[in-house]
Amino acid sequence: MNFGELLGYDNTYVFAYSCYNVKQDNDNYVNIDGIQHYTGIKWQCVEYVRRWLILNYNISFQSIKNAYELYTKSIVFYNILNNTKYTK
Repeated sequence: MNFGELLGYDNTYVFAYSCYNVKQDNDNYVNIDGIQHYTGIKWQCVEYVRRWLILNYNISFQSIKNAYELYTKSIVFYNILNNTKYTK
């Protein structure tokens, strides 16, 4: 399997790609209304969660290193359009 190879997609058509042999400086962004929103290191799990939330709900979250931190830390989520903050 090669880096960037399509693995599949969910029912909202957010695509998942292989991150095999990824370079750690390979960042990804989502463009919403002409504004670039950082999603993370291309195609890692945190990047997928952040990209999914942005594309489906216009919501992102603070910088984290690992996906498990979404469950173990007090994470600040925010609306990317109006910066309204939510805490879990």
